[in-house]
Amino acid sequence: MLARGPATVDGGLGPELPQGKLVTATSPQTVLALICSGDFGAAVAAAVAEPGNFHEAEIEFAGDALTHPEISDTLSKASGREITAVSVSWEEQEQRLGAPMADGQIWNDHVGYPARPHHAARYGLTTTTFEQWAAQQDWTVPAA
Repeated sequence: MLARGPATVDGGLGPELPQGKLVTATSPQTVLALICSGDFGAAVAAAVAEPGNFHEAEIEFAGDALTHPEISDTLSKASGREITAVSVSWEEQEQRLGAPMADGQIWNDHVGYPARPHHAARYGLTTTTFEQWAAQQDWTVPAA
């Protein structure tokens, strides 16, 4: 089984999130494939339990597909505070986070990941939606 997908949502959403900003160089209209890291473990367990089901399978793996404004709306609801999606230029993002991160965000605009939740569902895999993931997080912001 080969599972391909985007970076996990568990990897972080940016250093400005505690200030209520989700900053990205990705266009506000770009749909991002999102996956929870725990879903990868569940997929591996399923492949071990049912190897015939997954033999030579290539799965574009995502639990959700949202734009940055939709992500910030979901985060606002889950955290109980306003979080706004902010679009910046590639150059600004490069200065903030480095070229690899900025390049990845621009890549999402031009290529992106084709992964969608229904791809995993074809194999009987259940994935975590972004709303479910957000509801499970501790949104307590530590004091500075």
